[in-house]
Amino acid sequence: MNKKEAIALLKSLIGIIENLDEDEFQDLFHKVGRSYSPVIPKSYGAKKFSKVKSEAVTRLTIEDLKMLTGKLQACANRDSALLIMKEDSRLNSKNNLNDFARFLKVHIKKDDTRESIENKIIEYVVGTKLRSEAILGLNYKGQ
Repeated sequence: MNKKEAIALLKSLIGIIENLDEDEFQDLFHKVGRSYSPVIPKSYGAKKFSKVKSEAVTRLTIEDLKMLTGKLQACANRDSALLIMKEDSRLNSKNNLNDFARFLKVHIKKDDTRESIENKIIEYVVGTKLRSEAILGLNYKGQ
């Protein structure tokens, strides 16, 4: 669900609540023990709720993953790599981001956030390259 869909859903719920009379509103949230359970009035059946269709997210192919890896390896710094990842709309899906991390053999945990997964990928691809270049630069200067 994206931001527009969430807003549309909340607006439709507000419309439903606004059209309830006081008794229906009180019945909507009746007390059950210590918690409240919403009960949709029969006058507002399923036909009143519009289904919000989620956009189909295309999965990344092996070729896509290789191309993304190449783009990241060509980056001169971490910021440009992050920009490339943000610009690719396919990486907005956490599943695709997880697939990319697995392709690179970057260790991720189930509870990692999108941001932490992105940082791990960037550190693995770009950070490794930058550290290697720094070490090589020191070796040449030292000799």
